[in-house]
Amino acid sequence: MRRLAAALGLGLLAGPAAALGPDDALPQAQVQLVVACMQPAPDVEAALACLDRPGVTEAARDFARALAEDTALAAPGILMEVTETGPVDIARVFLPQLANTNDQQVLVQSDGTPLMATELAFAQGAPDNRAAREILSQYPQATETSRVAVTAIRVLDSGVQRFVLTDTVADGCRACAEVGISVTYADFLSGRLVDTRRVGWYQPLPGEAEIAASLEAADIAVLQARLNQMGYDAGPVDGVSGRQTREAFYALKRDHCLPEDPRIRPVIPLMSGPADLAAGPCAPAALIGSAEDAPRPEPALEDEPAAEAAPEPDPAPEPDPEPAAAIAMPLRSGVYSAVAELCPAPGEAMGEGLPDSAWPNLLGISGAELSRGELNCAVTSVTGSWPELTLGLDCMAEGEASERNLSLTMAGPDSFRAGDGLFTRCTP
Repeated sequence: MRRLAAALGLGLLAGPAAALGPDDALPQAQVQLVVACMQPAPDVEAALACLDRPGVTEAARDFARALAEDTALAAPGILMEVTETGPVDIARVFLPQLANTNDQQVLVQSDGTPLMATELAFAQGAPDNRAAREILSQYPQATETSRVAVTAIRVLDSGVQRFVLTDTVADGCRACAEVGISVTYADFLSGRLVDTRRVGWYQPLPGEAEIAASLEAADIAVLQARLNQMGYDAGPVDGVSGRQTREAFYALKRDHCLPEDPRIRPVIPLMSGPADLAAGPCAPAALIGSAEDAPRPEPALEDEPAAEAAPEPDPAPEPDPEPAAAIAMPLRSGVYSAVAELCPAPGEAMGEGLPDSAWPNLLGISGAELSRGELNCAVTSVTGSWPELTLGLDCMAEGEASERNLSLTMAGPDSFRAGDGLFTRCTP
């Protein structure tokens, strides 16, 4: 553990002698008395002596000493709350002797060793993802503020317990306006830290209604950002429903006992509101065992395919079918052509001025709607395994309704093969 902490650049805190639990939080009646005693204390021992009073448990005193023995912090903390989440728990501490960010969260490993969330999420400079570049282009002085909090927890199929650490990105100073959020994953196996990974910066979260409306409209970029912020690694936020996005989306549904299909609507309540600090009800159990004997995963942890069959869907079907907008489409909206010369010019409609013989080489996509000449279809399902996908379609042509399937072989983020043609998205 010490070698790992050194490799990650973390200050390692000494493990407390007694295990922590919710009952070890300092009683509210004692908090102000201890704070008033600790703030003027001349040294660590004098500050720790402030906890020698009725109502303060031995475990709370040991935990305060462990925090003080961190060379980066060098200050004892008052245990305010303990949230039991599995092999690794979350403690909230108040640090009376710090000038800023007195209220912090600590991840407590299965052997009792605490790790400060701010240290796990600390990184120099901005990450190199699209949202970070957009934020920096508008706010060149944007910086993280070390106001780190655990905002989501999930358990991977491998038994890894993942904590999502979120920090505020502000415009140049800690007290400046919020311009973004920073997301870091901290992964634990058998109660021991095995990996930390900076995921990226994101635009500030809009309100729940705005997120829900974007998901209802099948905005894949918003879907990807929210998956990443919930601990489901969907990869870069590029608006394309590729393999990694689909695997992350299905993992979310699997963890919450939902059918593994492309419908977005069932997860909108989960994704638009604040995440619970608990794994989904159908998620695998976090691996518990000896920290010394625990196997080591690969450095970059990814979701493994589910080892068991997907959970049964809820017995009560929805009264109304899902609208086409609730389908996670693998392709962006636009005109796709198998012949570059048939792409419409700016301001022209698809197929404008072309003979009927040109239509087999054109396909229009708008959200989950497909069009080709007089044929208009709503996508009702996306099945198969990337890159071989099948779109289920409800179509209408010249007043006649029909159900059809369209088989695609994805050839890139904006191209696919259908029949004998290679269709590529025309430049807007």
